[in-house]
Amino acid sequence: MPLNHNRFHELAEQCWEPPPTGDFDYVKFGQLVVAECAVEIQAAVDRREPASTYVSWLKQHFGINMSTLLEEQMRAECEDRLLALLGSEHLVERWWYSPNREFGMVNPQQVWLEEPQQVLDYLRRF
Repeated sequence: MPLNHNRFHELAEQCWEPPPTGDFDYVKFGQLVVAECAVEIQAAVDRREPASTYVSWLKQHFGINMSTLLEEQMRAECEDRLLALLGSEHLVERWWYSPNREFGMVNPQQVWLEEPQQVLDYLRRF
């Protein structure tokens, strides 16, 4: 069965504890979702589909945008490196919006918007 909104709702219905608590069992819900994913992935394996099929399927059903995740990880690494180099969040914020020789006197934030990897590569040199 495809893992769509209706299926998620069906799985969630199985996770309500009986009265008197009536609490939602998030662990059980997570286990049910993972089990559904395993069934779908096993079916794809049985059909000898490439691994990229599984990744695409998971991203589609969970609304995951890998480029956004990667960019967030890169930005976090930049922020961590800058904080270690500059010592304060205030200075880190100023760095992003100050002209920088490395980038032809363009501020790093402008460079980030077009080429985040360039900013990260620069910071990795330190």
